[in-house]
Amino acid sequence: MKIFNREDIINNTTKINNCMGIYFLIRDNKIIYVGESNNVYERIQCWYNHESKKRYNNLYKNFDSYFVHILPDLTHDERRTLEAIYILIYKPLYNSDIPHMNRSTFNKYLPMIKKAMVV
Repeated sequence: MKIFNREDIINNTTKINNCMGIYFLIRDNKIIYVGESNNVYERIQCWYNHESKKRYNNLYKNFDSYFVHILPDLTHDERRTLEAIYILIYKPLYNSDIPHMNRSTFNKYLPMIKKAMVV
């Protein structure tokens, strides 16, 4: 196990207000929702506010952990396509719609999709 020194921690941080990527809401070790955002931490926080409770049928109560795949180098279109791919692979309970997929981005990730579906 590695113990990080102060410099390692400070020099390898990610600014919370600039975390573009895909997030996965998890309950009982199952992926129940996949989303994409320009600020994933802010988006996850929104699940806890009053308006989100109404809009998303109390989903805020239904996840016990989350995973964030930070993707600052991808375009919004690439992140949306990757989000759609994850939804197709994992079929999360609360994802009823699949976002639009860019064909060239989809083809770029196709080998990884096939590998993930086998696992």
